[in-house]
Amino acid sequence: MAIENQYLFKIGDGLEQGPFDEQSMIALAQSGDIPHDAQVRSTLLPIWSKAKEVDFLKDIYRELLLQMAEQYSQSDKAKREARLNLRGDYDPLATALSQEGIIYEATTPIARTLAVASDLLLEIGGGLIIMFFCWVLVCMHILPQSISLYFYLTLFWLAVSVYQVWTLNVYGQTLGMRFWGLVAITKDKRPVYCCRAYCYFLLAYTIGVFTPITWLLTGGRFSLQEYLVGLRIRRIHVARVNIR
Repeated sequence: MAIENQYLFKIGDGLEQGPFDEQSMIALAQSGDIPHDAQVRSTLLPIWSKAKEVDFLKDIYRELLLQMAEQYSQSDKAKREARLNLRGDYDPLATALSQEGIIYEATTPIARTLAVASDLLLEIGGGLIIMFFCWVLVCMHILPQSISLYFYLTLFWLAVSVYQVWTLNVYGQTLGMRFWGLVAITKDKRPVYCCRAYCYFLLAYTIGVFTPITWLLTGGRFSLQEYLVGLRIRRIHVARVNIR
């Protein structure tokens, strides 16, 4: 005889309640006795999941979550985050729920140059800090002077690489790009993953000197490194979308 699958739930750090069969769980969820963030598990498996993630309860919470997302999108906090987070959200569903319009426009060589110059200033500042750190190590006789230059160059390259790749991967823009309202996007407006970000970084610091020529040939639409890795640098605007 098959064992009937039953479920337990608990709210926060409260006591476990149940067991209940599937229909009873549905009824409790519909009545609001099981909130969407309650913990639910089967009596057959000791693995807890949020109620909103349980297959037979998802539909019940869907409308509630949509309403919560709409309420949050109208809050002052959400509006401030939208202005500060110029990258927007690459997730189309999250963008739709937050009712934020993400507009990408062609940018100018001047804006790109200013963004690159801003990043270079940040990297030079970081390089000076690393240089001071290496000098202290040499003075303390921890770092041999004969290899101090190589050690410094290694640390500097690593720091710049991590800065460029991490910011492009996580935010879609470096701090310099963020300040000037630029963002790096793929053709399908997806995140710039680490391998692509690192390839773009390497090309920008090796063949970036040819960028002005590429801009002249393409009318300022993209640089050679963007073309080779499948990225585009665009100016980003975040605008409210009116629902009719």
